[in-house]
Amino acid sequence: MSDLQSKLFKIVNFEVADAVIFLSSLIVASEALENNTRKIVLIILWILWITSAILTPIFILK
Repeated sequence: MSDLQSKLFKIVNFEVADAVIFLSSLIVASEALENNTRKIVLIILWILWITSAILTPIFILK
């Protein structure tokens, strides 16, 4: 496998893992928290997920 293929494979693995962690966090947050706290936690999770989705490929492709 070439170096680029290896890096792309790592990016896909990280992004899938991020998505699974994010979705499980959403399930826990939506069931366990009260309305106001739930909204804040969900916004924080969205920000972290988007940041991770953007930064992961940048660091792997370096």
